[in-house]
Amino acid sequence: MKNKNILLRALLTGMLCITSLTIFTGCIDKQDGDGMVNGRTADGELPENGDAEPVPIKANKAGKPEIKDSSTTEEPEQPEEPETTPKPEKKEETEEQKAEKSLEAFRQSMEGTLQNFGVAFLGEVDESYADRIPEWIEENFPDFSEEYPFVKMIPEERIIGNEIGQLFCVVPRSGDDPVEIIEQRMNFETFEMDEVGQLYSSETGEPYLVMCNGVGGYATAMISMGTEAGYQADWYPMMDMLGRVAIPVTESDEPQAKDFTDYAACGASRFGGWYGDVSMELKEKDLADTSWELQIVMGSTDSYGNYFLEFRKGGKLHISWCEREYGVDEEDYDDTETEAYEGTWSCSQEKGRTYLTMEATRTGGEWYQKGEDPVTWSETFCVYSVYSGSGLLLENETENASMPSNQNDTQLLEAIRTYG
Repeated sequence: MKNKNILLRALLTGMLCITSLTIFTGCIDKQDGDGMVNGRTADGELPENGDAEPVPIKANKAGKPEIKDSSTTEEPEQPEEPETTPKPEKKEETEEQKAEKSLEAFRQSMEGTLQNFGVAFLGEVDESYADRIPEWIEENFPDFSEEYPFVKMIPEERIIGNEIGQLFCVVPRSGDDPVEIIEQRMNFETFEMDEVGQLYSSETGEPYLVMCNGVGGYATAMISMGTEAGYQADWYPMMDMLGRVAIPVTESDEPQAKDFTDYAACGASRFGGWYGDVSMELKEKDLADTSWELQIVMGSTDSYGNYFLEFRKGGKLHISWCEREYGVDEEDYDDTETEAYEGTWSCSQEKGRTYLTMEATRTGGEWYQKGEDPVTWSETFCVYSVYSGSGLLLENETENASMPSNQNDTQLLEAIRTYG
């Protein structure tokens, strides 16, 4: 009986050990190599990676913790970037589109003005390119053609001309303006221009090219353009004495046309061919000991001032003038001077040009009064030799030219040599 009790105790003790071992094997936390137990440090703190809650390690059927293979861990899916719509390629403007746009911009530039049309002088027409003018314009006026591409795009049917001569581009202010170009010739019996025939007619105001003025130094064409206001604007295409397009003006001197000439490229004669060969090679020695005569219209009267300039040696200057009336012979006048001035003259060179400066004080003449306050005059001109030296042009580059007591209605004075 005693042995039986001993055997029973041993059996119960063994079962108790097995049960305890099973319980402790399933409950003991596993500590990893970093001292982490179930995602926490040994002292129970969360790791520094900032995870909100550690993931507990699960035990398998054998009571051992399951360890996932990190090499098989899948990366989280990245969100797909939205597809962007490709930008359409910018199409380059065609030559026709550029021409149309530039023509529209040019016409808009005349809005709000009294300008009824635009005009550009394109030089002298030569027989060698008379049959290929658009190509010639593009070759010889590259900057102009870039700025105003509509000019080189003018078709053959709008290139009008009755002769080899000067070439003008004319742009009516509106595409709705009717245009008529009349050929005219000088009648040497009446010394008036006679209409010969019609060169061109259109009910739409498209840009056109005109060749004219080949002979005689006068306009051989008359351009008549209708306007939005309902009246006709007549113009004779030609150059003025200063080598600029002769633009029509209102009674108050407001321009009635827009000049878009590229004067640096067109090779226009500085004075439009009015004075023959023009030389800028004048030196001071060329003027010393010479005298010259010139005239200035006296306002809106029928009178003019007849001036005599004496460029004496040593830089001494004498100026005298007499008032005259048109239509009265010089023989009917005595030698009385209206005014006389004494002063100095000198020449200077700048950028290949010769400048003449005159300064003088009134010393005599009918208008002079002894003891009067000094009446002075001075002016600087750019000077040119014309007519093979027998003529002199005096140009004021900033305003209308003047002589003592009178101002001309242009910037240019023409003098004829009388001595020296």
